[in-house]
Amino acid sequence: MDSPVHIEFEWSDETLAPAFDYHWRVRYRLAARILLGAVGVLFMLCAIALLFADGFSLKFILSLLFAQWAFTGRIISKWEFKRNIRKNPGNHKMVAVDFTPDRVRSQMSELGGSDVAWEVFERVVHTPSGFLLYPNTGTFRWIPHHAFENEDDIQRLSVIAKANAKKYEEMV
Repeated sequence: MDSPVHIEFEWSDETLAPAFDYHWRVRYRLAARILLGAVGVLFMLCAIALLFADGFSLKFILSLLFAQWAFTGRIISKWEFKRNIRKNPGNHKMVAVDFTPDRVRSQMSELGGSDVAWEVFERVVHTPSGFLLYPNTGTFRWIPHHAFENEDDIQRLSVIAKANAKKYEEMV
């Protein structure tokens, strides 16, 4: 049997920030993102119309707030994501992960670790900067490309994930 694919990286808000952007694209497909933008534009147009019709009113303020939510929801979510990581005891700790055809073993410094079968992951998405491993729809593990020793190890993990994950996708 081949040796496991081994990676190590620092778990921090800056390391995980790209993962949030990719997760947003996976979770909210293009159609949903376009729809959200259209809703934001619609509420903005309503707010402008209400400003001219009624002046500075409660309807105007509510329309403006809904438009703001549609346009800045992702930015606020990313800020909260990064803030939660900074507050986590694992922030700036080293993570080591070994991938075999059967298991994914991870260890975060002295804080703890896990040893799970590939069946745990509903979905694996290979992004241009790393891998998103989803044990469920809203939770992911980020495996950044920069953690790999070489390109061959990235390809080996891709082959292992394709063969063992329930669903495997490539994101361009």
